Amino acid sequence: MNVLVIDSDLEIVARIKELLLEQEDIGEVHGMTCFDEAVQCFRIFNPETMVIDTSLCSEHSVKFIEHIKKTNPSTIIIAVSIYADVLSIKRIKEYGANFFLDKYLFSDNITATLDQIKKNIKSLNPV
Repeated sequence: MNVLVIDSDLEIVARIKELLLEQEDIGEVHGMTCFDEAVQCFRIFNPETMVIDTSLCSEHSVKFIEHIKKTNPSTIIIAVSIYADVLSIKRIKEYGANFFLDKYLFSDNITATLDQIKKNIKSLNPV
């Protein structure tokens, strides 16, 4: 599984990449801190999974998630945010995120989330 990580904080991108690369079946992991570069990297890299900070560039992350789900519906999107209230989670899932993780608990939850993705990949992404 190839992954694109998008977050405005370089240290968070590095930590998420480190956590992901510890997992089995993770191929390439690209990390971006700039929204425009992330869009370009997504087009070139075409990752199977994307981890995106929902607070990145205001509404850009939400619109990017919506765009990805329209153009590449098989991409699995893991949204992360420090704002983990019920309305924020509901909203981001309505735009197309498959999973929502609290940024502060990311390291505790990413393994279980990736295991769920691997087990249910066909049900998440019907052909």
